[in-house]
Amino acid sequence: MVDILLIISSEPEQCCAYPLVHGCEIAKSVYHFSKGTDCLNYVESLPLDTTIVALVDARVDDIAPLNVVNALHDAHGNMQVVAFLADNDERMINNAMLAGARCVVDTACTLEDLKTAITKVERSGRPVDTPDVETPELGEGAGVRIAVVSARGGSGKSYVATLLAATLAQSAKRTLLLDADIQFSDLALMFGRSEPMSAHDMQGFYAMKPEAFTKLSSPIAENLDLLRFEPSPELAETFAAKLSPLLKLCAHGYDATIINTGSFWTLFQSALLESCDCVIVVSDHRLPGIKATQGLNEILDRIQVPAARRLYLINAHSRPGLSLYDIEKALACENVFALPRMSEEFCLSVDAGDPCQALRESDEYANELMRIAESVATITGLPLHDAQAMHRRVAQGSWLKRLFS
Repeated sequence: MVDILLIISSEPEQCCAYPLVHGCEIAKSVYHFSKGTDCLNYVESLPLDTTIVALVDARVDDIAPLNVVNALHDAHGNMQVVAFLADNDERMINNAMLAGARCVVDTACTLEDLKTAITKVERSGRPVDTPDVETPELGEGAGVRIAVVSARGGSGKSYVATLLAATLAQSAKRTLLLDADIQFSDLALMFGRSEPMSAHDMQGFYAMKPEAFTKLSSPIAENLDLLRFEPSPELAETFAAKLSPLLKLCAHGYDATIINTGSFWTLFQSALLESCDCVIVVSDHRLPGIKATQGLNEILDRIQVPAARRLYLINAHSRPGLSLYDIEKALACENVFALPRMSEEFCLSVDAGDPCQALRESDEYANELMRIAESVATITGLPLHDAQAMHRRVAQGSWLKRLFS
């Protein structure tokens, strides 16, 4: 049970949370505010040990609702935020997550569904006890960490992360593919044979040594391991807070770690992106995708991820849509990479859980991914001694195919 439940809505009778104003079993006290500024002034007067859940309706007159979410998130150490947003408004939902909402619920949800959401948010926001053990002093480690991010879902982050990891593995780099998407865990579809870990198990990373850590992952190809977690959206905030010791272990156990990000409340944790040596921003080549990526750029600027550590990749690039020149101008960056639209046969091969074999069978994708890997190596300092040999093998394969076609 939380100490205080706050409901912020300028039209309370239209808000599905209004019945809670008269009291409920999930909070000791319930308060309604019609203005965001009044609520913020009240929150700032509360003791720091007060546990608070705030329900922000999209109908707030004096301050934009997303600004209310963002301000509440920073106003109190024990603040958990649930945002109420319009139906089928994907952009608003994504932006709410970026602003600090822990979850989004439908404005037409039932009272019981609402209570369940509040309970989950309150539980996920409880501080997780750090085990009282001596943490080994690991230092920074020599391995590089590369995050694959996107401004919206469905851009192909999982494919890009998987294929880049396979490319580095084929270049004789010991590589870890880390699935940090605990909302959907897309890589479970490709690599169902690997055993997932529970997000709760991350507490043990504080005392783990690198040699023990590498035994937790599942080998999926030569030089390529996979570490993934059970889908647990309610633990997203806890998961993000515990990523630091995990990434340190990755840098000691592997030459390169490719991080497949996912759920919005994990993706935009500054601790994750600041810990990475390179951030690959994946987008599609159509105008809505580019506009969303422009918004993502503003967020990366705000959390101080240097432009020199970013690399932009247009997935499934084809003629209909913006040209690469127009995309570079819109994003104010140079050397935007483009992966062509993947054939059905190529996708089936990757989905079967063997990305290395898929690359061996496709020179077109292998060549472009090697170019991307070389740019990542330039940004991170990762030595790719076998890159030239890889190019020769790809070129030879192309020549033989042309000869016998």
